[in-house]
Amino acid sequence: MPLLHNIAVSSLNILVVGADLSELDRIETMLTKNNFKRHQLFHYRILSDILPFLQAKDFDVVLLELELTIEREEQLKILRKIQEVMPDTPLLIIDSTQDDSMVFSFFEAGVQDYLIKNEINAHALARAIKYAIMRHQLRFNQIGFRSSVQLEIATILAESNNMHHAASDILKILCTTLHFMEGEICVLEPKEKIFRNAASWRQPEASTELSQLSYEITFQLREGLPGLVYSDKKPYWSNNLAKDTIPVRNKILARLGYNCGFGFPIMYKGSVFGVILLFGHHVKKPNQRVLKMVDMIGRQLGNFFKRRRREVDLLELVQHDALTGLANRRYAENFLQYSLCEAKQTKASVAFLYIDLDFFKIINDTFGHEAGDRALRLFARVVQENIRGVDVAGRLGGEEFVVALAG
Repeated sequence: MPLLHNIAVSSLNILVVGADLSELDRIETMLTKNNFKRHQLFHYRILSDILPFLQAKDFDVVLLELELTIEREEQLKILRKIQEVMPDTPLLIIDSTQDDSMVFSFFEAGVQDYLIKNEINAHALARAIKYAIMRHQLRFNQIGFRSSVQLEIATILAESNNMHHAASDILKILCTTLHFMEGEICVLEPKEKIFRNAASWRQPEASTELSQLSYEITFQLREGLPGLVYSDKKPYWSNNLAKDTIPVRNKILARLGYNCGFGFPIMYKGSVFGVILLFGHHVKKPNQRVLKMVDMIGRQLGNFFKRRRREVDLLELVQHDALTGLANRRYAENFLQYSLCEAKQTKASVAFLYIDLDFFKIINDTFGHEAGDRALRLFARVVQENIRGVDVAGRLGGEEFVVALAG
């Protein structure tokens, strides 16, 4: 395990990750040459060794030098790991060569600035650090940060005519903003007194194991993370998911390396309507700013879902298949006919997928119709997660499905 190198003494803590000692000396020389404010430089060569340390130490800025030996997708994973552990800390990239194809992905992952190694001078480095800190502080301003996230969610709710798509988009915002790997929305079924998974979202590199299992199981009112949130009617933070989740999920959470979980209630007039769950690696405990934000979001979603539930339930009875939640045969056939007419008028392209699950009868005959129903629901979830908002998936009957893909 590499030693922590501590250079100079001061007020601004700068973490340098990935650079060798000669590059570290060059960075220190440039900062000193530019009369940079008093600072303390910390250095770790290998990111995997520093994750536990990051949780205990606060830094003002992180400089991450990318290694040519590491694939770009792996570099993005490293960025997200740092962001998970240090969501309130600005991150600057130092790259050996300019890679225009990846710059957008880096900024999307939360990077504040992208610097080319051989083009950096003392003035440019000092300015980049100062401006990165200023931009990050502006972005995470207590009022502005909460308001921007709430505005994004309000916009989704206002523009969405599909609760499933809205829920997935909201989970994406929460996971990317708070640096979690994946999230779920569990809705309370009052008659059965259980929580059932209604929507999920995961980072592109995350496994599908957890989301697939979540759609197959339910939670009792006081069971697992949903039960803990439901009992207290307030956010719940866990850094020991093995203790706070049900056994059937423990093995998957451990295999995925998810040791942190965060849940908060969807509230309507003092009652818990549902629970949002977020999972990740080494994520810091949410601060008061985040707690206030999720409290407002929980109430925002509660008002929306409760207001829409009656009209949506009526529409789903008419337009959706009761078992899978996809469009039913009548709605799917009408939509296909409408899509063909629109394509002819606008000269746009449209494609249809007809899907028939082979050997499905064997599942029913061998394991029973309940197992067959679970298989159909799981297949429907996989289809729904992998189509766009403008596409429509429907069940024609039995194990026959159709998907309309807009051009």
